[in-house]
Amino acid sequence: MASFCELCGKKIGFLDCTYSVANVNLCVDCFYLHENVLNSIGDEDFAIKIDAFKSAFVGNKHIEKIVEQLNQSNVLGRKNSNEIENTKNSNIGPFEGQDLIYTIDGVRGRHIDVYKDKVVITTRVTIGSLLTDNATDGEKTIYYVDCIGVQFKPSKFTIGYLQLETASSSGNNKHSDFFDENSFTFDKTVISNERMSEVTDYIKSCIDNVKKSGISFDTRESGKVFVADELLKLKQLLDMGVLSQEEFDAQKNKLLSK
Repeated sequence: MASFCELCGKKIGFLDCTYSVANVNLCVDCFYLHENVLNSIGDEDFAIKIDAFKSAFVGNKHIEKIVEQLNQSNVLGRKNSNEIENTKNSNIGPFEGQDLIYTIDGVRGRHIDVYKDKVVITTRVTIGSLLTDNATDGEKTIYYVDCIGVQFKPSKFTIGYLQLETASSSGNNKHSDFFDENSFTFDKTVISNERMSEVTDYIKSCIDNVKKSGISFDTRESGKVFVADELLKLKQLLDMGVLSQEEFDAQKNKLLSK
């Protein structure tokens, strides 16, 4: 039997999803509007978004109840954000005069150590890592010279992640950026988004410096050539369509001639 959205009045079909917010039934469109406000909790634009949300449903008898719940969540969100910023991970770094720059415990069994030339992501056996099928990932070392990109997703009402993309990482993808073995997962209960953004910017700057220095994917900082490893990377780039067969052959011959 069809029902109706209690905010916009839209008919909700038998096979359509119905969402309950503050005991008010919403259609998917109104729910997404609500989620847009919810995701801004603790941010400076919360007031703007909640005003726009209220304006969209002026005169509706349920809107004040939903807005009241959002405002209460915002107060708690700001309180928690301040507490996290002041008390959590005060010892993560940056550490001066050391090779280790940051060391951070995340969630789902993840830990990350950030160095001047690499990051090391360690996955411990926990309930979280077992549930996401990552418990056997162990320790993964990723050198900046091998990185082709960085993804960062802040933690809101779900966990956030920092992912270092490499030419070979596509073969290890869990079909989720959160649980790829090249990803470090975290949430606001263990480290603030501001601190994780700081760590991400440091890693990006290191990758940029490596690229600008002219170090290519066939050498590491030591200058030693790992021919077998680099041939594997070239084959993966060929399979991904990044290199043509001619470019692959040229690079392969270059490596084998060293």
